[in-house]
Amino acid sequence: MITLSDGFDENVTESGVSWAWKSTGMKKMQENGETLRLSLLLTGNELVSGDITDTNSVFMARELAGEGLPVDRKLIVGDQFSSITDALSLLAENNDIVIINGGLGST
Repeated sequence: MITLSDGFDENVTESGVSWAWKSTGMKKMQENGETLRLSLLLTGNELVSGDITDTNSVFMARELAGEGLPVDRKLIVGDQFSSITDALSLLAENNDIVIINGGLGST
């Protein structure tokens, strides 16, 4: 598992993304033949039902890819606690980074 001390910092980029990958961390991984597995977990009944179009993950995937961090998988679940925890457990087993995004509805 990758931690903040392994190459991340908490600076906010111009696009508003609150992470930034330091090139030294990425270079070190590439030199070792390692690749990061990164997935997005999107939560919201409005996404599952189709009431709201998911544009956040499209934006995040583009921004991440531009930083050399392509998204491996995207999973959308409803607002039920068990759905979120099950999905997070599944993604955490197979990924170095899981980004969770929710709150796209009127709340």
